[in-house]
Amino acid sequence: GSGVTKASIADSSWHHYALSFKNDEMENRKCLRLSGDDYYVVNSGSATPIGDLEMAGQSFTISWWQKSGNSFTLSITDSDDTDAELGVLIAGNTIIVYDLEGTTRTIVTNNTGINDGAWHNIAIVFSYDGGGDVYRDKLFIYVDGELQNSGELPLDIAATDILHFGSLAVTPAANGLYDEITIWSDARTAAQVSDIYNSGRPKKPSGPAIRAWYRCGDTSTDASTLIDSYGDNNATGKGTPQIVDSTLGVLAVPGSLTIDLYIDGEHNQTVVSGSSVGEVEGAMIGTVGSLATIPAKDGVATPTLGWGKLSGSVDELRFW
Repeated sequence: GSGVTKASIADSSWHHYALSFKNDEMENRKCLRLSGDDYYVVNSGSATPIGDLEMAGQSFTISWWQKSGNSFTLSITDSDDTDAELGVLIAGNTIIVYDLEGTTRTIVTNNTGINDGAWHNIAIVFSYDGGGDVYRDKLFIYVDGELQNSGELPLDIAATDILHFGSLAVTPAANGLYDEITIWSDARTAAQVSDIYNSGRPKKPSGPAIRAWYRCGDTSTDASTLIDSYGDNNATGKGTPQIVDSTLGVLAVPGSLTIDLYIDGEHNQTVVSGSSVGEVEGAMIGTVGSLATIPAKDGVATPTLGWGKLSGSVDELRFW
């Protein structure tokens, strides 16, 4: 971003350099464990639980991370839990999305690879584009940022309906680890879903369409309630859910990367970059002794300035 200003570095003596890369992060030390007998009800006690989430009669997206050896289920039912509007069942490597009031379903076969003991991101995107007697609503299923399947799925979701995590209506059916459950009141685009996955590194959600964000233990370790870190759409636990240690990793916060340069133990300058830590570290490791791209001055590449190559001696190169 700018040149180094220290005259003594060209005096033919040994000098020590250090680059520090810092990306804004949020701790993500906990996650949710469901054991087949537990589930959550969102906005329990509200007269309009789905309405509070702005999911009734419009598009929405639900995303979560899971590390599961069996299944994850979510459902939307009517106010007395007798009729289910929508059911999402993940069993092994298969994802099944049901319109439980009709006969339409979307099925993703067992090529998703989600039952491998690793963390995966799942996103269910519902695009509302109909009304009256004929619906042209469409549902998209993503795994790790990639579209797996899509199809028409007529849904008639009312403000008084209820959203459940971990159950089909009041029947528990989830077994595994879950984290960072997020709800948007719009249909996320393919690019936005890819950004949620973020190459396998979870990140803090952003944008005006967020309606709920459940940190699954990082806001509160009390498993009886999943705290909504965005608003007040808390989820009440049924059974004995647990908050346990997570291996999903810290959350990246969208923003700039700060790079600090030190010469001979003294801070020389700070450069703010739009890249991520992973991108910069990868470039450094891959091109020690040269630059992947020759820097330009006033829009013109300047190889005559000596950029892009190393001429001298290097010793004790270390990464932390």
